[in-house]
Amino acid sequence: MRYSETEITTLVGQFSPGQTITIKLIELSNDALVTVTSDVCVESLHIPGMYLWKTNNINDTSLIGYSNLLYEMTCLEDGSKFYGKFVFGGYVDDVVDAADLTGPITDVEEIRQTVHVINARI
Repeated sequence: MRYSETEITTLVGQFSPGQTITIKLIELSNDALVTVTSDVCVESLHIPGMYLWKTNNINDTSLIGYSNLLYEMTCLEDGSKFYGKFVFGGYVDDVVDAADLTGPITDVEEIRQTVHVINARI
């Protein structure tokens, strides 16, 4: 899945209920460990055994703009692991804001009016 760098997304992993789960992230383009402010996953209150971790725990300085990230959740009790992949940034963050189009739209409208005047004279 691809997410905007400013979007807070929840990553999910499945383990036995009542475990202690941590997460590690790797930037796939350079195999670098991504630094996080907290690596602790929280068990869902409503679905026991589903562990959640929010991407706002990622240290932004460790990302490279368009980042392919692999995450590994690990159960500290039995060593079992859960893996997932997601993408941060890229074209999602490069989408043009509608407010940025007001200049070009105005220019197109002026051209259209000029063309109507020229067509009227022909």
